[in-house]
Amino acid sequence: MLLTFDVGNTFVKYGIYQGSELQGLGKVKADEIAPELFHDFDIKEVAISSVVPQVTENLVSFCQKHFSVSPFVISSESKFNLSIDYRTPHTLGLDRLCGAEGAFAMVLKEHNSETNEDPIVTVDFGTATTINLIRPGGVFAGGIIAPGIETMINSLFKRTAQLPKIDFADYREFIGKDTNSSIASGIMNASVGLIEKSLSKISAEYQNKQLDVFLTGGNSALINPYIEFKCSIVKDLVIKGVYAVNKLNKI
Repeated sequence: MLLTFDVGNTFVKYGIYQGSELQGLGKVKADEIAPELFHDFDIKEVAISSVVPQVTENLVSFCQKHFSVSPFVISSESKFNLSIDYRTPHTLGLDRLCGAEGAFAMVLKEHNSETNEDPIVTVDFGTATTINLIRPGGVFAGGIIAPGIETMINSLFKRTAQLPKIDFADYREFIGKDTNSSIASGIMNASVGLIEKSLSKISAEYQNKQLDVFLTGGNSALINPYIEFKCSIVKDLVIKGVYAVNKLNKI
């Protein structure tokens, strides 16, 4: 079985594959990784996408110790199904790239095609909110990095004397009627506005062609109802990309 890891700044997500079928999916903090999480699975192979080098090192040691496996750690030097049009590929977050790989693989499978004819956009709601464009022909073209929802909430709480820490799920209305709902509206509409502006610009650039838009990350379900463009929520999008990149690099 293949164990895949998506190491982010806040959580570590993992997926367990038997062949091409996902058998298990989970999310923990880095210090909660333990052998007991995987005792029901016969792990023979491990692939890691990570944006936190220290956690990567710890995961490699963990896998060597408990599975007797040396993981495949995805890097900018790995082979990808997408071609990369990015000025500094060595600084490109592997979560962004693997999310794009996951979306690309889903589109190819859905259309039974070797490449994408329409633009693909991924939006990942994490510590940062990232919006990424895959051009027709399978080209990762870059994207946008902005503060994530929880980052905005925590920043207002920590850097102001009187603003409370809110629960983003309490968003109810555009015009807030108290401080909590005003903050929630500001963060919701900053996020939705960023996404819709980006999708509108991309759509116009491609003469209003159909966009394949994929949302992933913890706040996808909360944000999606307020986005006017059609979006698909895929909670394991990056994990799917890790699987695809691992498969390609085994060839």
